[in-house]
Amino acid sequence: MITLLPYRPAIAPDLLAVWHAALGAVYPIMPDLWDGVTAGDPSFRSEDGIVAMRGDRPVGFVLAKRFRETYPGCEQFAGIGYVTMLAVHPDHQRQGIGTLLLRAAEARFRAEGASKVILGGSFHHVFPGIPAFFPGSDADDAALRFFETHGYARGKEVWDVRRNLAGPPNLPVVGALREGVELRPMRPEEAPLMLAFLNRDFAGRWPRDVAHHLAHGGPAAHVFGLFVGEEPQGFALLHPPHAPNALRWSGFAAGIAALGPIGVSPVLRGQGFGLSLLVRALEQLREWGASDTVIDWTDLLDFYSRCGFRPWLRYRLAQKDL
Repeated sequence: MITLLPYRPAIAPDLLAVWHAALGAVYPIMPDLWDGVTAGDPSFRSEDGIVAMRGDRPVGFVLAKRFRETYPGCEQFAGIGYVTMLAVHPDHQRQGIGTLLLRAAEARFRAEGASKVILGGSFHHVFPGIPAFFPGSDADDAALRFFETHGYARGKEVWDVRRNLAGPPNLPVVGALREGVELRPMRPEEAPLMLAFLNRDFAGRWPRDVAHHLAHGGPAAHVFGLFVGEEPQGFALLHPPHAPNALRWSGFAAGIAALGPIGVSPVLRGQGFGLSLLVRALEQLREWGASDTVIDWTDLLDFYSRCGFRPWLRYRLAQKDL
């Protein structure tokens, strides 16, 4: 007999044990990451976690998240439900528990007025889509078939790309910048100008993420900027080793670093500023002790390959209209 109960922080270790029994060998989730995508998400509610219990033992769970904040440009996310994680213990798979959890998540989304479900990709996410844990294997096909059977339409592939900054290949050489242009970490007093730029040119999720970083004690210097005079015209959000937003991959390498999002104002695109910004931001991460470095959730493989990044973890985007 399976019963569904809301998440309680006290059972987090049991749910991590379920995850690791099912998928920990290919994607380990550390406790700090779990805390970041639950308690660390301002939108998270305990009922967003639905736990499948067999007797007094958790045997599966789903994190069914919403974006509940108010931030300019993020109104588009109000009608979306996100299936952030779903796992069933191997001893209890192929018994309909995954279907039961997915249907329960969708029912909650409908009750809250959501019109669409996206697999992965939530704010404070773990995966941008369906992870391809076993590339080319029957297990990957089974995951896609499971969601397609339940009405999800597959979208494009995206990747996490990775490189070692401590070794070859060398980063591209960035030439001298024109007068008045600087590539450097943001100073604390420049945060209002940076957020104004982001809200103007990248309205929505990216400025919200930078604002959240700063509001929760993230160093201003982790926002690396392209400045023309005093005006920000580009940015990269840096996550040095052990920073909160590098925890997503800490199960693979304890000191891994990350970079992203990154973007340049439309008025400067096509002039090489994007590559210069990326190179200088990576050099800054290296100065802060980064060697193993990830850029997540991208399909710009050719662009990032110019700085030595190679495809690493693959995901398939998928969604369903309710």
